[in-house]
Parts: sequence; C-alpha cells; structure tokens
Amino acid sequence: MAESPPRGTETSKRWWLMPLGVVVGLLLVAAMLVLIAQRLYDKGDPAGFQSSLATGVLLNGAVVATLGAVIATMLSIAAEMRSRHEGAADTRLGLFCRMREQHVRVALGQQILRARRDTDTYHEQMLVLQEVVKDLEEIREEVKVSGRLYDDVDRRMIMKGIARLIVYLNDGVSQYVAWCENVEPPKTPETRPEGEGSWVVVLVADHDVDPSIRDPGDVDWESPGRMPPKYEEGLEQSKLMMRLYVYGASRKERSLRRQEVLERIGSVRLHAES
Repeated sequence: MAESPPRGTETSKRWWLMPLGVVVGLLLVAAMLVLIAQRLYDKGDPAGFQSSLATGVLLNGAVVATLGAVIATMLSIAAEMRSRHEGAADTRLGLFCRMREQHVRVALGQQILRARRDTDTYHEQMLVLQEVVKDLEEIREEVKVSGRLYDDVDRRMIMKGIARLIVYLNDGVSQYVAWCENVEPPKTPETRPEGEGSWVVVLVADHDVDPSIRDPGDVDWESPGRMPPKYEEGLEQSKLMMRLYVYGASRKERSLRRQEVLERIGSVRLHAES
C-alpha cells in the first residue's frame, strides 16, 4: 500500500494561504473604507462633520489597512524564509550526524579487526558493515532528493563520495560471503582471511602516509590510524563536504575545499600508481 504524504508536508507547501487571506481581508477593509468615505464626503461642505469623518477617519483607516497588508505580507515572507532556513539546517545536521555515525562504526570495526583475528570477530564486524552499507544507501537517496539542501555541484560530489564508500564496503562484503561459502564447518579456520591483497587485510593495514606525529597544537593535526585510500576518497567527498554546510562555510570556502579534496585525491592516486 502506498504511503500517504505527511500532513505537515502538505501544509508547508501551502504556507501562503493564511497570509494571503489576511492580506485580502485587509485590502477589502481598505476598499470598503474608501467607498464609504466617497459616499460620506460632501463637496459642498468640505469642513463639515461627514467630510471630516470621511477624510480624517475613514481614509486614514484605509491607509492603515493597506500598510497593515504590506507589513503582514513582509512578515509572513520573512517568517517562511526563516522557517525554511532552519528546517534545511536541521535536515543537513541530521544527514551529517547519520553519516558520521556510519563512519565511526567502520573505523571502530577497523580497530577491532586489527586487534582480533578470530573468525567470530570477523563474522560480527562484517555483519556490522552490511548494516552500514544499507544505511549509506538510504543517506545517499535522501541527499539525491534533497533539492536545494546543497548546491548542485556539492550534492553530486556528496552522492559520488557515498557511492564510493558503498562500493568499497561492498567489496569487503562480497569477499566475506565468498569466504563463508568456502569454509563451512567443520572446516572453518581459526582465523579470518589472511591472504595478501585480501580486503580485510588491506583494511587493517597501516595507512598513515606520514608516520611522524605532528604537534597536537597544529591546526592540521590528524590522529594516526587512517582508513584505506579508497575509503578516504569517498569520505572526503561526502562527509567533509556535508560538514562544511553544517558549520556554515561560505560558498567560496566550500569551493576552495572542494578543489583541495580533488587535488588530494589526484595526488594519492598518482602516488599509488607510481
């Protein structure tokens, strides 16, 4: 059965109905006051009571009603823009937090697999990675339909980065499934796959480009224990760009960081090929 759209969504799409009703009502009041003033005004006695009532009260009331309509419109538009801005910020924060949560799960899995090589741990962590893959697929789909949540160039970059993460993790899942099919009990080995080039072996290897530890006071300090280059590529293209939006980076700052990411990825690939 198809799910019906939330009522809140339909209401938000028609935010203009209430302010429009207020504006139309105020303009109608202004028009009625002008018509009444025209009937009451006596050209032969401009200083009389009726003429004074028409010009001093009714026409002034019409002006006030018109100004009220203009002010109400401006306030409604401003409130709607603020509401949409806050809603977009909350949505971006939610997506970023979910993205960060999945990365933390993968990073913890790397540390656990690095410390323990038994098959039970291998099974447990690969099941966690399968859940991560599904969560990343959902996040990517939400970014895909996010509309103006991100600039188009950044949205496509984020989607590409998440796709790279999914492809990388799926390679590990595929090797895990193949390993399970080939090592059924009672032939199950005591350790996970240890062959050179095996996905899990590459995952837990040392990927720190610069073994020297920088001064912790350095702005660009990074803790040791990086992920494999293919994973880092996807992470920088997705989570890093999402972080820039959460913390309000300007369009110029995002453009510079985007260029830095692409140059760094190109440099890493060139170094790997040489």
